[in-house]
Amino acid sequence: MIITADAKNWRELGTGHQCNDSYRYWFWGYGSNGTWVPLGTQSGITNGQWHFFKIERVFEDTFNRYKFRIDGVIKAVMTSNATGPSVEAGLESYADTATVAGHNYTTLQYQKNNGSFFNWVGQDASVVNPPLCGFWVAAISWRAGEGAGQC
Repeated sequence: MIITADAKNWRELGTGHQCNDSYRYWFWGYGSNGTWVPLGTQSGITNGQWHFFKIERVFEDTFNRYKFRIDGVIKAVMTSNATGPSVEAGLESYADTATVAGHNYTTLQYQKNNGSFFNWVGQDASVVNPPLCGFWVAAISWRAGEGAGQC
């Protein structure tokens, strides 16, 4: 979730792969003025399983609280009144020689003011630079990968 238009402030939840994919983990945290602030990790992730990732902003007491959930389990909560202009989903990599099998991001939805969930709309003109690849499968489904033939 991008909080500021310059993308220096964000909330993030995802899966990491390191050491030739021998170390897999989930991570959650936020960016503040361009600096990553981790809130936690969980290792021992099994490849090939489906999981539900969600960052929700809930107004409680007099504050907005961001709740980071994986499969419904709250991994962290942070308090902030910041709201964001856009939400992103996809694959990010810093490895020059990596090959990552394609991943599907499905049932992409948003919710506003604790109302009903709505499917994502208005697909952007996403920039995908080699060796990363990606494309919209449908209005609420994105496929991303890295390396030849992974999309």
